[in-house]
Amino acid sequence: ARAIENRSYFIFCNFADNLDIIAKTGRIYKETSVGNSMIVNPYGEIIVKASNHKEEVIMAEIDLTKNNWSKYNY
Repeated sequence: ARAIENRSYFIFCNFADNLDIIAKTGRIYKETSVGNSMIVNPYGEIIVKASNHKEEVIMAEIDLTKNNWSKYNY
């Protein structure tokens, strides 16, 4: 089901760091995770988004009264 039909907010979490991944062969691979965590409303609009390649905490205030209205307005 889609977020708009369920009137759901989504929180996407991804860490931002440089990693050394050891393969089964023993070879070490360098990998970078870019971050970009975000909170998205039921309409796909980004409420708040974290930076690229930077560790940080994001927060957003969600007005649930607007969420009740959305069930009649899509």
